[in-house]
Amino acid sequence: MNFFILITLLVTSNMLYGKSLELINKDAGEVLLEGKNESCQIVMTTRENIVDTNCTYITNFKNIDILCTAKKTTCKTVEEIDTFLYGKTVVILRDR
Repeated sequence: MNFFILITLLVTSNMLYGKSLELINKDAGEVLLEGKNESCQIVMTTRENIVDTNCTYITNFKNIDILCTAKKTTCKTVEEIDTFLYGKTVVILRDR
């Protein structure tokens, strides 16, 4: 049963987050963000930590970190990229 849930989550995450994202090297945490006739590369570690990128880095008015291609034809949140790369969402609890 757990196996089927895991497969469903992986397929769903690839359907939701996989559009415009391409895995370059999972071991090195490298992802390609593709837009219309443009792309940029992202290198991440777990827990949404960006090591290196040539994408445009934006923090929106809700304080959410977003990475975009240069002309902003495609944008993804850091959480979406992390989920695409590692297949899970890491929830970090903070004291209020």
